[in-house]
Amino acid sequence: MLSLIENALALKRRMRAGEVVLGAWMDLVDPCVAELMAGIGFDWILIDSEHGPIDISTLQTMLIGMKGSPTVPIVRVPWNDQVVIKRTLDVGAMGLVVPLVRTAQDVRDAISYAKYPPQGVRGCAPRRPSDYGRKYHEYLEHANDAVIVIVQIEHAEAVKNLDEILRVPDLDGIFVGPADLSNSLGYVGRPDAPEVQAVIDQVLQKAHAAGVCAGVAVGGSVADLACWIERGVQFLPVGGDRRFINTMGAQMLAGVLDYLAQRPAR
Repeated sequence: MLSLIENALALKRRMRAGEVVLGAWMDLVDPCVAELMAGIGFDWILIDSEHGPIDISTLQTMLIGMKGSPTVPIVRVPWNDQVVIKRTLDVGAMGLVVPLVRTAQDVRDAISYAKYPPQGVRGCAPRRPSDYGRKYHEYLEHANDAVIVIVQIEHAEAVKNLDEILRVPDLDGIFVGPADLSNSLGYVGRPDAPEVQAVIDQVLQKAHAAGVCAGVAVGGSVADLACWIERGVQFLPVGGDRRFINTMGAQMLAGVLDYLAQRPAR
């Protein structure tokens, strides 16, 4: 299991160096899907337990499905909660995305929940990541450095407090949530509104100036993703399990139907 630590440390170094790191969403609750996604070659996979129907037992099964892959397992937790974060890490997640933070204190809390003393308050019982206790001391030695903590900037108050948030020590990244952010700014259901996009650009620029890795919860075509990279996004999801199935399924079906429509009658 210590390969998890090595992979997470390598990803963290790339994030700090300003590299673009590519990943994907996952919320289909099946270890086979997790195994398939982890085998594609993404730098990271983000398992969504905030909006996805994923409890801690299901999460552990999904993480077991990713075992042996160099892809780093990151989990978006349901809330900035000490117990949730502790249990998420103890079943083998090597990174966290914490939703709806609003203040620098929220960020300090999230980081403290993810780290052992003296840097934090994480309770000590690392089940899977310590190879069920067989590599207990090795895990404890490196866990605080290896675990990746990213917070979501998706509320107007977080934007207001962004300068202070970006100064919090040991923050590894921010992740903009356009949908919630647009709602919070008064543009309900309109993340593409110019005013919302201007705020996102402001967030990305401040993160870049502070040397903090920035991501955005987006998808789209290769051209769309390229635009986000040019706007300063480093932590970039290229899609997700449901979207991959929907897109490829629809494309294949449309292609065969088009062929049948043009096929000469026999």
